[in-house]
Amino acid sequence: MGSIEQIGRLELGKDAHMTFHRDLSKPPDHPEHHFSFTVCSGSSSDSLALQVPKHWHKHHDEYMQCVAGEIEVHLDGETFIAKAGDPTIFIERRRVHGFKFAKGQRVVLKEMTRPTGEFKQRFFEDVFTEAGFWGAMRGFADGDTYLALPVPGWLRWLDEVYMFVMGLLAVLVYPRKGLRPESRAAVVGDEEKKEL
Repeated sequence: MGSIEQIGRLELGKDAHMTFHRDLSKPPDHPEHHFSFTVCSGSSSDSLALQVPKHWHKHHDEYMQCVAGEIEVHLDGETFIAKAGDPTIFIERRRVHGFKFAKGQRVVLKEMTRPTGEFKQRFFEDVFTEAGFWGAMRGFADGDTYLALPVPGWLRWLDEVYMFVMGLLAVLVYPRKGLRPESRAAVVGDEEKKEL
């Protein structure tokens, strides 16, 4: 039995999915104790080219590593291309960031957080459910994610007000939930590790 468990999988769209993992060899507070892979295969002309809107986090930092392909990264008003083999990108809390996966190629992004935990899995499960807009708003509000409104940095507090109001409304429309039962642990075999 390996030390890495796959604790969930989430389909995002055509030829795109996320897997959530726990590395039992790492201490519970290590960023790599819980991590995820976002995979876009790019295998067909109508494959999903994932785009993550500009946003920021108040209570956690993120580490992003491009494992395969290329990702356009927006970080505090600057744009650059991250490629497989580039150093891990550290995104400190409160820094505005967003991503766009290259279309037509296989792209794999590894994401880790500090503090670590299953909260990111719950966040993505909420955002990518069939509940649409209100599920996404509830996920954003519960998941420490603030959409970056097109305002100057000194007005970032408007992002917080917007998400607070939208989060309250979303809870009325789409109640809170825990992890889905099918997201429970399954050990990742050698073949599945190669797929990532």
